Amino acid sequence: MPYLSPVCEPQDSGSVIMPYEIEGLDELYTRLGSVRGNKVLTKPMHESVTYVENAMKVYPPQRPNSTYIRGYGFAGGPRTSEQLGKSWTTKVTHSASGVQGIVGNDTSYGPHVQSDRYQAWIHRGRWQTDKQVIEGNLIQRQIKNAFKKAVDKALAG
Repeated sequence: MPYLSPVCEPQDSGSVIMPYEIEGLDELYTRLGSVRGNKVLTKPMHESVTYVENAMKVYPPQRPNSTYIRGYGFAGGPRTSEQLGKSWTTKVTHSASGVQGIVGNDTSYGPHVQSDRYQAWIHRGRWQTDKQVIEGNLIQRQIKNAFKKAVDKALAG
């Protein structure tokens, strides 16, 4: 079963996991077996993690009169930015049980900015969270369409 796991949290704390129901998945595995079935699902999983990664990189507008300079840190202080937007990564893995897509960010403050579970109060309502992104209608449609197209093509041919 494919699942997508956006991670904007400390590695040992778990993550937001979004399993998607995919029409035709049982038939795909029955006809092709798990190895070939997982191979079919690899491309749409790569597409899916890219959709989520790109959405997570979107910054809200800068706060008016803020002394924080994006990509640097606080004005007059040492450089403290770890480049949140540029630090998003993706990974797709497969095993006998399925295909997994992971979207991650290794900045120390990422969870406090974009994790649904750990977001600091100052960022609430301004910065989108990992959960908001993967539960968004556009992302859900894009992901479901990517898998549907791949499964339909494999079952037709």
